Amino acid sequence: MKTMLIKANLAIFFAELFNALNVNAQKYLLPEWSSPFAMLLMRTAFGCIFFWVLSLFIREGKISKKDLLILLFGGSLSLTAYITFYLLGVMKSSPIDSSLIMSTMPLIVLVLAIILFQEHLSRLKGVGMLLGITGTVIVIFAQTTDNNIDNTWIGSLFCLFSAIAYGLYLIINKEFVGKYSGITLLKWMFTGAFLYSIPLVFIFGWDVPVFHQGTTWEAVSVLLFVMIFPTGLTYLLIPYALKHLQATSVAMYDYEVPIVSSFVGILLGQAHFDWYQPFAASLIFAGVYLVSKENRRLKAKNILQKK
Repeated sequence: MKTMLIKANLAIFFAELFNALNVNAQKYLLPEWSSPFAMLLMRTAFGCIFFWVLSLFIREGKISKKDLLILLFGGSLSLTAYITFYLLGVMKSSPIDSSLIMSTMPLIVLVLAIILFQEHLSRLKGVGMLLGITGTVIVIFAQTTDNNIDNTWIGSLFCLFSAIAYGLYLIINKEFVGKYSGITLLKWMFTGAFLYSIPLVFIFGWDVPVFHQGTTWEAVSVLLFVMIFPTGLTYLLIPYALKHLQATSVAMYDYEVPIVSSFVGILLGQAHFDWYQPFAASLIFAGVYLVSKENRRLKAKNILQKK
């Protein structure tokens, strides 16, 4: 039991570490070594191949046509939008700002649940949502353009669109988690995302200097990291951690992403601290904490009522 918990904690630690370093890696690669839409095609193609190969080694249940259509037209479209806006956002904003925006994911899922499913908004959730929204607005509009760092408000806005798209992806995916294996879901979602990314590359062009003559091993190594770890292994480690750890324990590791990506970004000269960032981070983290705390309270209350 103790060994299993250690493995689960290590799994979520490394999953979030890969997510954090992915921010810095994409900042390094875009747009010097790859255009964002070419990166989209490469990542979705790798994910498609990776999860199709893995599916050969597991016993899969047959997926219904209706569910497959929902996955391809709903899940895959939201996954494509998430990756696209994420790449555009990271390219145009600093690692600190982009990671802070992406950390608002629990708040965005709550907003979507209220809009789509008319979920009840408690007082504590309302306060948390207000704090998170205030922090997000500060990040987007308090930025200044730096000559060395392409730090613009539109980059953070793209990151916000990415977080919204990922929130939709989670909501769509949640319906099928109990019915099919994670690899089955990812296999079809990445297949659809790959197909959606092809016309985008035709429209916006295929520009990948990393494959041209004169490419450095550093650029190739960073690209391989993005393909293997954030695009592949992370999607396997998170479900494993969720299976063996409480959601509250997993949620604590969410703060790892902005901390690590900010620290690495400053070391690499990709970002610098500004006056608004600690204040905005405090509001966003407080908002996420309050929403998560209320979700745990309501879940515990429902369990007691069922008993």
